[in-house]
Amino acid sequence: ADVGDANYNVLASLPMFGNSYVTAQNVANSPYHYPFIATASGTISAMAINVASAVVGVNILVGIYDNGTDNLPDSRLGFATISADSTGNIEQTSITGTITLAAGTQYWVAWCKDDNAGTPTCSCTTNSGTQSNLPNLGLGGSPSTANVQTIYTFDSQELPATFDASTAYQSSTGRLCVGVKY
Repeated sequence: ADVGDANYNVLASLPMFGNSYVTAQNVANSPYHYPFIATASGTISAMAINVASAVVGVNILVGIYDNGTDNLPDSRLGFATISADSTGNIEQTSITGTITLAAGTQYWVAWCKDDNAGTPTCSCTTNSGTQSNLPNLGLGGSPSTANVQTIYTFDSQELPATFDASTAYQSSTGRLCVGVKY
């Protein structure tokens, strides 16, 4: 996916559920999460997304969570607030918290919008793959197991400091194309 430039790692394309087919998708109020394995070690200095349709006054919150002992998201390491005021590749170098990744370690990326003023769309991978094993995690909901690629929680318009598995559900929503730069 065209996110950022050659200096970015696009998380939706990384192991374990990497996918290359990209489409535009609505950004919701509830935070969605998907796992990835870091391919490099370092502290993230910038994050980028590709906004397909803008909504003035709405931000997209993009965060990274560490992996819990239950292999679900655990604690939020940090997040970026990215304006959806315009279209195209939007880079944010101001990150709340310190996101330091270790190569070969699983993490989770999460995203949602911060306002009900409208619904921006962003580049996302398709949800038509069969890559996910999330049904084995015992989460609620009943989408087709062939399409489960993300999980979401009932938090609204925020990325909470800790992930609450008791409010987590499976989803067939595609993965937001998030680029990170070390």
